[in-house]
Amino acid sequence: MTTIVIATVSILSKNLLRNYTIINVACMAILTAIIFTTMLSLVTHTSLTNIAVEGIGSSFGFNGGLQHKNALGGDALISFIGLYFCKGKTKYQKINKILMLISILLVIFSDARGCYIWLGIFVLYELIYNLRFVSKTQKNIFVLLSGLIVVVMGLLLFRYILNDSGSYGIRIQGLINYLNIYGNNRFVMLFGNAPMAWRNSGLSYEDNIRSVTGWNGTVELALLNILVKNGLIGLLGYIIIFFNYIKGYVKMHSCKDKEYGVLIVIIMLISTLVESNVVGIQSIFGTFGYLLISHFLGDNDEKRQASIFNNSL
Repeated sequence: MTTIVIATVSILSKNLLRNYTIINVACMAILTAIIFTTMLSLVTHTSLTNIAVEGIGSSFGFNGGLQHKNALGGDALISFIGLYFCKGKTKYQKINKILMLISILLVIFSDARGCYIWLGIFVLYELIYNLRFVSKTQKNIFVLLSGLIVVVMGLLLFRYILNDSGSYGIRIQGLINYLNIYGNNRFVMLFGNAPMAWRNSGLSYEDNIRSVTGWNGTVELALLNILVKNGLIGLLGYIIIFFNYIKGYVKMHSCKDKEYGVLIVIIMLISTLVESNVVGIQSIFGTFGYLLISHFLGDNDEKRQASIFNNSL
């Protein structure tokens, strides 16, 4: 069912977000929902924090009443990005500045390292993309500094998050465990292992998998979730979806639609290395990301068709 929803959203949603006002209102709705869940958690005395394994500056992360702090961080980040896209295009500019600040604070307080990386990619991408508006001397200086920053960030990412990170290591271990057990089972690898993951054992989806593959690995990686739910056929489906996205944007002339769409594609693809948001509907991050990508492709198609029509008159 999850895969059907994602396929529908990613393929048939080009005209769902018809303009920036709808995007703006959707982002406001996301933040309103976070505020509501936070208030509801306060009333019901539900914990608003999760333990931040290897957190940055704190051992706890704010979850806003959601299932996990990483979900809050992703939802707040995609809301911030959507509001940024609406800059100067809607009547909500004054309140948008406040909402963007709230979104960034939520990302920071979530202590979700993956979201910090995605936010860094967003900032760096926008700075590089807007280099065309600065002088050649300023551009050369910025390129040099950006190169150094990228190298340093890459080394830190590998050293402290990928190489020495215990939490990331057990995610990789979860995939390795699954492949060790089912790698030679052609049927399971091709079609997935849903009966095992959703069997009636009294355990959750995650614990059903870990009880079979081993408790020393988790199930957060997108690739593992795809293999479990839909196998290599499902993986091929996601490859086709993103291939069509990339092909569509390659054909586009340079414009804001292309800038914004490519940015979301990059962030979503990189997010698959640490989270499963792109292949699940438990977080707004993935679903709204697909809607934004499809919107910018559809918006460009409408503009191109209108241009062709006007030129024919």
